[in-house]
Amino acid sequence: MKKSKQQKVSLADLAVAAMDEAAKDVVRRARQTKTPIVIWKDGKIKRVPASRFRLPPKRAKA
Repeated sequence: MKKSKQQKVSLADLAVAAMDEAAKDVVRRARQTKTPIVIWKDGKIKRVPASRFRLPPKRAKA
């Protein structure tokens, strides 16, 4: 039985993919519940409408 070649994925790539997915979930949930997304900008806490955020594009699977 031959071993299939497994493509190695770096931990950094996995972390970026997880952060992209988390960002999508935050925007989707804020849009569904019509609540703002709270961010830290210029040393202040700001509430930004979810409509001002674009969802990150899907990453191509290699």
